[in-house]
Amino acid sequence: MLRGMAAVTCTRTDIFPNGTVIKCYDRKGFTPFQEGAPHGPVVTEATMTSGTCEFTGLTAGLEYELYALVASKDAVLAVQAPASTAIVAATGSPEPALDNLKAWSFDSAMASGTTILTPAGTLIVVKIPLKEQVKISNVLQYLTTKGATLTAAQCFMGLFQEGTRKLIAEATAAETIAKWEGANSSLQTIPLVTPVVAGPGYVSAGMYYNGTTAPTFSSAPVSTAALINAGVTGKESRFATGNTGLTTALPATIQEAMTAAAFPLWVGLT
Repeated sequence: MLRGMAAVTCTRTDIFPNGTVIKCYDRKGFTPFQEGAPHGPVVTEATMTSGTCEFTGLTAGLEYELYALVASKDAVLAVQAPASTAIVAATGSPEPALDNLKAWSFDSAMASGTTILTPAGTLIVVKIPLKEQVKISNVLQYLTTKGATLTAAQCFMGLFQEGTRKLIAEATAAETIAKWEGANSSLQTIPLVTPVVAGPGYVSAGMYYNGTTAPTFSSAPVSTAALINAGVTGKESRFATGNTGLTTALPATIQEAMTAAAFPLWVGLT
């Protein structure tokens, strides 16, 4: 049976401190309680940096052993490369990989409407499913009509964690404004200040603007809040508004009292 390629992200700084060069071996070359490195060739290696490291070029579904010598002692961690993610899911629905994305709020082919980012100073929240643990470096939006005279240091894009609802990554205001004032009808990639590892589960993209003219983005056709959030309400909504009166910073946590909204914004992650 042919197997696809996969990657594994490690965040275990309690085992491998930052700066540690970690080698990845086929698990078949490791015997429990053995001393020293596993037998056989090194499949790949990576350096723990800022609390994360990624091992690429692994065979989907196979087991591996991560190894390093830390403070003169063997540090070992067993991992398994995720199973191949088919471009077309078992349901027949397209996956984000079809567009070379790690996640999206919904299939980009369905984004046939537009939504203006309004009202000003209000957190617009879009829930994005993550099928597996991924490292997120950028947030993507399709800018249909650019914003104008956006207020310096008062427009932001960020990601919030499932459950805790805490801010886990964000783009700078300058970067956000530059992309939101970009060319009409263009795909905009907003880089996060620091990439973040999240999933499986959900993250929520949270954004707000202040200024003269709000940007307008691709979305599914605007319907009703009840329909596009069918079966969920309040803080569980897929599309919602949250904190208000925001100016120079994203909130540390999305407020509990959220309001389901009728704007099905398209947001992608890479």
